[in-house]
Amino acid sequence: MSKNFTIFGDICNYMIIVNLDNKTPIDKALKMLKNKVIKTKQNDILREKKEYTKKSVVLRTQKKKAIYQQKITSSR
Repeated sequence: MSKNFTIFGDICNYMIIVNLDNKTPIDKALKMLKNKVIKTKQNDILREKKEYTKKSVVLRTQKKKAIYQQKITSSR
């Protein structure tokens, strides 16, 4: 018999599942859950989706990032 802790990602289209034995304490389960949330970058996605950003703003930031990375790689 195992306990399953699930958190549904409404925005992210996936679900985080932590499978545990009956002997595993809750503290360890929460730590595993926290690590999975950090690795999947769920909080970053939620912060991005909090406000609407126009497509032009997204493209502008992508272009600025690409220009910056190009400068760094060409200067080496």
